[in-house]
Amino acid sequence: MASEFSLENEQLRNAYMGVLLNLIMTLCQSPKELTMDDLNKADRTVLDLTKAGFKLHWLRQKLDEAFQKEEKKREIRAQIRLLEEKATKRKLSLSDLESDLKKQKAAALAAETLPFDFSDIV
Repeated sequence: MASEFSLENEQLRNAYMGVLLNLIMTLCQSPKELTMDDLNKADRTVLDLTKAGFKLHWLRQKLDEAFQKEEKKREIRAQIRLLEEKATKRKLSLSDLESDLKKQKAAALAAETLPFDFSDIV
């Protein structure tokens, strides 16, 4: 990793090491805290550090795993939204059915309690 990385300019070397440290700290965050934006920035940073001579294949693997987990989380959230939408539609449909049922029961009760008129008998 950094052991094979050598620069004569100590300030530049320290800057690269600081970037690497920040990258590692970012990736050590809880998966709940990491955003896709964080992962994209980390991806660009790994590319930059690799171009500068760092051997970061191990970090690339971890970053790829983090991308896969984030994608899986997105898929699951999309499925949850879809199921919630279906549940809401079914609840509304059930509410409509219950309303129709109440109306029919009220109509049936009204029909049962109507008194006969004399003309109905004759």
